Amino acid sequence: MKKKTLDILIIEDNPKHLEDAKAEVQSRIKAGTHIAADYAVTYVQAKELMQQKKYQGIITDVFFPYDDQQRQDAKKGWHPEAATEIFGLIKDICERYRDPEIRDAVNRWREGKTMHPTGILITEQAIEQGTPVIFCTDTYHHGITTQPVFSYACDDDKRIGMVDCYKAGYYGTAWKKDWKESLDVITRKIKLGY
Repeated sequence: MKKKTLDILIIEDNPKHLEDAKAEVQSRIKAGTHIAADYAVTYVQAKELMQQKKYQGIITDVFFPYDDQQRQDAKKGWHPEAATEIFGLIKDICERYRDPEIRDAVNRWREGKTMHPTGILITEQAIEQGTPVIFCTDTYHHGITTQPVFSYACDDDKRIGMVDCYKAGYYGTAWKKDWKESLDVITRKIKLGY
């Protein structure tokens, strides 16, 4: 009996991280795992792929460009309507934080000074489609920029996982993401049906 191929979507805009993700998928294929992955670097690309195909699971970055035009923009992919929509989805979470650094980080992406957490838009669509989804980030889940997204991901109704990088600390980013763990987590979620 032929094994069914695990069909996933990976959203990652950083060239080094994307290369590492592809290498991890290829190493699994060489080891005999039945897995296929499509890749997107912007929200628009990911959305188009999600409309064309029903994936069994999705691994998404947290912060990435809205579209190719925005990707080339000096604001690094920031999109005003996306920022407004994302804030609307996590407004209650953001307003809970009294930490001035977290509030400042949220205001920076709302104002277009830094990239917004575009992955939230992907997770909302994945949930709507009934597709298991996780975040894979090069930040620390309790880091200043990522804490509100982590709180959003922890919502019991959403059941979104997050694979982060502790070494990034509260303010930084790590040089490498944990793609092995991300693929293990999404595979478990797919098998468990959430």
